[in-house]
Amino acid sequence: MGHTCAMRAAAIVVLALILPGAADALAAVETGSRRQFFGAAAAGAAAFLPLAPGPAAALDMDAFMNSELAADRAKCDGTAKDSKCVPDRLPTPDESLCRFGSPSKGRGEACIRAGMSTTNRGSIVDAFGTVDRGTFERCKDDWNIVNGKYEKSTICK
Repeated sequence: MGHTCAMRAAAIVVLALILPGAADALAAVETGSRRQFFGAAAAGAAAFLPLAPGPAAALDMDAFMNSELAADRAKCDGTAKDSKCVPDRLPTPDESLCRFGSPSKGRGEACIRAGMSTTNRGSIVDAFGTVDRGTFERCKDDWNIVNGKYEKSTICK
């Protein structure tokens, strides 16, 4: 019995040095008080929670973004068609309308004024709103008797 009491006392001393509140938790176990046990365990766990950093430790997002943009702009040579290369000038209203406007007469004229193409890649509608439906031919089936059998021939105009 004395041996186990000495081990408990040693465990309480070691835990008291490591965890604040652990000694209170073990003492509460011995007395049988659940409320004291959970209170002491919560106090010990709270000691290891990280403290909130102050405003001085916050990351300056504006400075970070500006430095990244400046580094990307320094890598651009102006000739590469890279999506990270930001142009140094803003597009004119005609260029903006030609790139992002809906197909219409005004958009087509803006593309011509900006010197840009009026065709849309992958679309059958151009900047003026004209739909290229291809060429259509009217075809007619004709049945002729050849060697005593009917043969079908298609005539397109």
